[in-house]
Amino acid sequence: MQAPAGALRASRTRLGSQRLSTLLIGIQFAATGFLLIAVTIAALQNNHLQRTGLGVDADPLLLIENTPGTTKVDSATLRQELARLPQVKGVTEIATPPWVSWGGHLISKTADPTAPAKMIGSRGVGFDFFDVYGIRVLAGRVFGKEYGDEAHTPGDGEAANKTDPAKPAEPQPIVVDRNFLAELGFDSPQDAVDQIVYVPQRMAGAFGGQAQPLRIVGVVENRLYIFFGGLGTDAITYQLGTQFRFQVVRIAHDDVARALAAIDGVWRRLAPNVAINRHFVDDYFSQAYSTYARVGQILTGLALLALLISVSGLFGMAALVAGRRLREIGVRKAHGATNRQIVAMLIGSFSIPVIAANVIVWPLAWFAARAYL
Repeated sequence: MQAPAGALRASRTRLGSQRLSTLLIGIQFAATGFLLIAVTIAALQNNHLQRTGLGVDADPLLLIENTPGTTKVDSATLRQELARLPQVKGVTEIATPPWVSWGGHLISKTADPTAPAKMIGSRGVGFDFFDVYGIRVLAGRVFGKEYGDEAHTPGDGEAANKTDPAKPAEPQPIVVDRNFLAELGFDSPQDAVDQIVYVPQRMAGAFGGQAQPLRIVGVVENRLYIFFGGLGTDAITYQLGTQFRFQVVRIAHDDVARALAAIDGVWRRLAPNVAINRHFVDDYFSQAYSTYARVGQILTGLALLALLISVSGLFGMAALVAGRRLREIGVRKAHGATNRQIVAMLIGSFSIPVIAANVIVWPLAWFAARAYL
């Protein structure tokens, strides 16, 4: 009869290399753990984008494209007619649709052309924009006709400075968001109000080569308009305009059908020979969001495949460990080991690579998630 110690030693030398199988299982579970964490982060981020990207208001926003040179419809007239509709809660305008188009410029805290400048996103908006979009004001004010802001729109400022390049440029009123404060180094929304910042001289060719001054008249809460900072920043400046291409209409959520019919009726009356081009802001969001939704679906598929492979490998390793230690199990049973003790021994054998893989991959997944977010 073989001695118990010999039986234990013999059980460890058969059925292939234990180190290789352990390493392969560890690699499989490391890849699975990383992908599962990536899927979870991507899903949480996508849910966050859906919650915050469209705002919390129930009333939908409708964008109507109006190019006066083509439609022959004056923007001010269109806004007035739309505002009269009972289903319309607010009308404003915007230079470009959110989610699919963006722009920006460098901004510095001084007029010195050698001073450091930050790239900041820019949105051209009309009066009542912040009310229509439901964006909260943190300090100062937003654009209003009673403040004479219309006299300092970009078009007027350009014309004045081109006729007399030596004349100092008039500060153009802007509204900034909370992210802007962090980018430019302001301590609080109240500290930023009435401060002058500048578009550097190298970027201000339209203003006679001068650094264009911008006066911060208000600070508002952050609002997302693009995914993952298309310009390398999430900070936004809002600049006033009065002849933009897109009219934004907030319509009552409980009367959408009649609101659309009434809006179409106004358009047919003003531009009978041109078909209306209107889309919900949700449509622009969905168009841009579809890319990230597909990324999430691909990651989910890869994670499930990796999990299936890993579980299959773990099952094979469990069978391998049980076969390798068959004699040891018999010896331990003969010496009074219980079934629970045998199961705990086997689980401990093939759970080590799983635990080790997670300990290694979780910090890597944390850094990857930080980079993704």
